[in-house]
Formats: sequence, structure tokens, C-alpha cells
Amino acid sequence: MTLIVFGIVALIAIVFLIVFNVRAAGQRRKKVEEAPQEVSEPQREEAPAPQQTTQRRKRDPLKMEDDAYRQALRQFQTGAKKKPTRHISDEDYREALRKMKQEE
Repeated sequence: MTLIVFGIVALIAIVFLIVFNVRAAGQRRKKVEEAPQEVSEPQREEAPAPQQTTQRRKRDPLKMEDDAYRQALRQFQTGAKKKPTRHISDEDYREALRKMKQEE
């Protein structure tokens, strides 16, 4: 009995999947048919005016301009050379460790 019910449920599921796929394929065909069939002449791309590029940069605050990137890179390179180093003598280091142990 359960085998017959399982078979019927499986058959209904297969029929549902087939119907769903056929409808989806039909919608794709309609979209392709609705697309314009005219072939237009290729348009020449003109160089964007400086105002347009400025407007684009203002719209996207997460993108960094080339000049700003180069300046940041230069600062990073020069900053790496001037990295402050901190030298602690061995005795001072050991004394600090002893103090930390005592505080625990």
C-alpha cells in the first residue's frame, strides 16, 4: 500500500517538474521573440568629458581616484622607512614580566 502511495507521489512530482520546465522554456522563447530584430549601426564611443568623470567619482565614494591611490602608496612607502622602533633592554623586559606575574 505504501509503495503505491509513494509511486503516485513520485509520479505527481515528475509531472509537476516537467510542466514547470516547459513553462519556463516557453517564457524564454517569448523574451527572445520580443527582442528587437533590427541591427543598428555601431555607434562611435566618444571620450567622456571631464565633468562626466567627476560626476561618476562623486557618485561612488568607495572607489579611489588614481592620484589619491598613488599619493597613499607613496606615503605608505616613506612611512615604512621611518618606522619608529622601540628598544627595551633585557633587564627592563624581565622586570616588566615579573610585575605582570605578581599582578595575576
